[in-house]
Amino acid sequence: MQLVANNESIIFIDSDNFNNTNANQLINQSQTQITNIIGNANFDIGHTVSTGGGGLAGLGVVCLTGQKAAGITGSDAPVGDPYDIDYVAHEMGHQFGAEHTFNGVGGSCTTVNGSDPGTRAPGQAVEPGSGSTIMGYAGICGAVNVQSNSDDYFHAVSIAQMVAHITGSGNCVPGVANGNTPPVIAPLTNYTIPKGTAFVLKGNGTDANGDALTYCWEQTNPGASTASPSSTTTTSNPNFRSVRPSTSPNRYMPSLSNVLNGNLTSAWEMIPSVARTMNFALTVRDNRAPNGGQTSRQNMTVTFDGNSGPFAVTSQNTDGISWTQGQTQTVNWNVAGTTAAPINTSNVNILLSTDGGLTYPITLAANTPNDGSEAITVPNVAAPFCRIMVEAVGNIYYAINSKSFAIGYTVTNTCNTYTTNTAFAIPDNNQNFTVRATSIPTTANISDVNVAVNISHTYLADLQVVLVNPAQTLVPLFLNACDGVTTSLNATFDDQGTNVTCGAVITGNILPAEPLSVYNGTNPQGNWLFAVRDLAAQDTGTVNSFSITICSQTAVLSTENFGLADFKIYPNPNNGTFNIQFNSDSSNEIKVGVHDIRGREIFNQSYQNTGLFSQSLQLSNAQSGIYLVTVQDGDKKEVKKIVIQ
Repeated sequence: MQLVANNESIIFIDSDNFNNTNANQLINQSQTQITNIIGNANFDIGHTVSTGGGGLAGLGVVCLTGQKAAGITGSDAPVGDPYDIDYVAHEMGHQFGAEHTFNGVGGSCTTVNGSDPGTRAPGQAVEPGSGSTIMGYAGICGAVNVQSNSDDYFHAVSIAQMVAHITGSGNCVPGVANGNTPPVIAPLTNYTIPKGTAFVLKGNGTDANGDALTYCWEQTNPGASTASPSSTTTTSNPNFRSVRPSTSPNRYMPSLSNVLNGNLTSAWEMIPSVARTMNFALTVRDNRAPNGGQTSRQNMTVTFDGNSGPFAVTSQNTDGISWTQGQTQTVNWNVAGTTAAPINTSNVNILLSTDGGLTYPITLAANTPNDGSEAITVPNVAAPFCRIMVEAVGNIYYAINSKSFAIGYTVTNTCNTYTTNTAFAIPDNNQNFTVRATSIPTTANISDVNVAVNISHTYLADLQVVLVNPAQTLVPLFLNACDGVTTSLNATFDDQGTNVTCGAVITGNILPAEPLSVYNGTNPQGNWLFAVRDLAAQDTGTVNSFSITICSQTAVLSTENFGLADFKIYPNPNNGTFNIQFNSDSSNEIKVGVHDIRGREIFNQSYQNTGLFSQSLQLSNAQSGIYLVTVQDGDKKEVKKIVIQ
């Protein structure tokens, strides 16, 4: 958008004619003042910002005489992304014709018809829970919050509504060519897959201008409103949240990290266990600036067959497995009716990951019959954390074995639990966290974190419980869940747990609000903070006890011939500059690759071999987090986790 001439005339730094606290009055004053000062013929959209009154906007008013300045956003802290994205962009989205996209009910998310700003829009309610895109209500929907704030992009259905308005009744100016051609998406295919089975949505796009494209896969099924996450048995509701556009054209459903943890039914990414059809849209953006980016969209469907599935790998599912190079091993999987119509998968590929399951570059068996068993030869690689994927040929579904295993390594697991048994009260209606610190002395990199919590409270949905590591990385464990039905929490937060079942008492191993695996690969030494707060009045409670369990894995190379001599990466962690060193006795080209925890490649380079390999790895432009570095010297290969702070 472009600011009009004389825009400075509607910036008031002293007295003005606006009501700063009443949104219903301010929205009318916005229309009157902007029209009077700028002139109706001189602008297409007007919006007033203030320090109070909240947000309110007319729906589809851009370019409409007498309505196009009907948009206001007020906040006592009108700065930063929470204001710019969650409020201003959201209200402007309404002005361009976009309705709410959240499907959940709770907190500010309501099903009331009329002028209520929290009204759910049934035809556009395609995001589970609060939603996370601009037209969702992230962070203000109580027990159905997907996350705390909205991400800075519009959902595919919002884009469609806005395009419909500005090419219809909101088309008040002639189009001006900007020289930017929209991306072209390769035709998509509809698929039928077994129920209870993970899948990958795959796309591809090209751009005539050579712009760098990003891809966003989103479910577009609206459904009945719900005060809880969706379910595996619904046949209509949205089951998959939107995630930020990515440079990868593919999206694992659910996320690959959830699949690796054995969780296909997390709150906001839930695989159906019944027959149903899901609709998906692929939006491709060219992100061109400053003269206007373009988007393209294509739709496809995934039908879950109720008479087949789950398709699953049934071997290599116990701890402590170690293979030796050159051996014959057997991979087994449950065909689960997938050779029959309507799926008709005759063959599968069996793939090997040597980086803990993030990528699968090694083919153990290609296009082998889908008969449930295959003998394979262990390849000539050494890696401590391997996984196997069996994927359908000609389809998008797949399965991964549930445990990491080693090739050429012996892996030792060690877990230590640190417990605080001193009870403490939770102050009522307090924005500040009550914090207790636990000192952890061990330095071995983390492979798993679990947190056991015992809390008594008269209204558990008032509470937020978080964990913070010594590097100040915060993981929400419990966020205002189980509204009105639960008074006690005596459970363990575990990435391998199940969704919370609300009742008088919450017990068992349950999933945290966000994955604890963000700590994997980091050094645990230092003070860990367990923090809790009560955000509502009247009810009180006590933390009776809590404990933090830290697990680490030590890998020892079984056969020196397969490792890299004197291999090391240092310093680790740091801000993005790492040194790689080892001794090579070959003349092979040295290949170095780096992937993030979603499997996306961020670095790949080959080096000439000079015997003593010593190179600096510059990753300062990468976001903070955990990455995997793969170094290959012919048949020898090392994979190591690094942490960018």
